[in-house]
Amino acid sequence: MYHATETMLDLAEQTIADLGLKEKDIALINEEYEQYHSEDNYKIINVTYHGEPKAQPRARASSNLNHFYDPGKSFKLTLSEAIRAELGHNFKPLDTEIYFTARYYKPFPKSTPKKNQVLMEMGVIRPLGKPDLDNYEKLLYDSLLHVLYRDDSVVVAGDHQKFYSAKPRVEVEVKFRVRK
Repeated sequence: MYHATETMLDLAEQTIADLGLKEKDIALINEEYEQYHSEDNYKIINVTYHGEPKAQPRARASSNLNHFYDPGKSFKLTLSEAIRAELGHNFKPLDTEIYFTARYYKPFPKSTPKKNQVLMEMGVIRPLGKPDLDNYEKLLYDSLLHVLYRDDSVVVAGDHQKFYSAKPRVEVEVKFRVRK
């Protein structure tokens, strides 16, 4: 969820003036804006995948070149099953806005000095190499398609970060608006 910037609020005020909205309409707009920001209107799901983060790999051809396969399929399946268990079997995929927070914890490089391992755990030293952050995001979003949402166009915000850790994992928080 976001908070409107000063420019956004200025433009909203200008739009109100341009449209000549009445006080009653302005009150309804303000009420809806407050409801949007009320935590009571959101559900949060937290899931942790224990294991090395995976990035979306390129599709690979089979040895006889008859078909392509997805090398990231097992990670997608594990994550989608964890989310499905959290949501319950009666959950219908969403068509409302979704906000992601994801932290990808890669293992330490093999030759990392002990002092640097502590700094890595604290997030002071961060992964700068491959895979790219957007490839992690792509795999995460693809793994939740048809489980959490019908189409990944409903993802309106994502906060994704790469870290190092002695315990490689992916921590995901999904926040979505509950329509009442």
